[in-house]
Amino acid sequence: MNYCADERKKRKREPNKHLIQDSQYRNENEFQLEIQEAIEYLAEPFQMVIRLRYLEDLKLKDIAIIMSCPENTIKTWLTKSLKLLRQYWDERGGKEHV
Repeated sequence: MNYCADERKKRKREPNKHLIQDSQYRNENEFQLEIQEAIEYLAEPFQMVIRLRYLEDLKLKDIAIIMSCPENTIKTWLTKSLKLLRQYWDERGGKEHV
């Protein structure tokens, strides 16, 4: 009998998992849309570097081959792209960047 009462109390304390999952899903979708918007803010070569590196998970060497550029140029573009994304994010008051 005490076991049942304890379980009932425990369930009252636990948040509804379906609501949390739905909320997280909406937040993740909103976050992804914000990221896409921020990437589109960048100039074309920077967009491509970000997409190939982080969305396609390619190595810098492979990106350099695809874009027909030296690897050091890709590193520079990636660094500059991330800096511009941080600035964009901060100006828009977006969620904290990672």
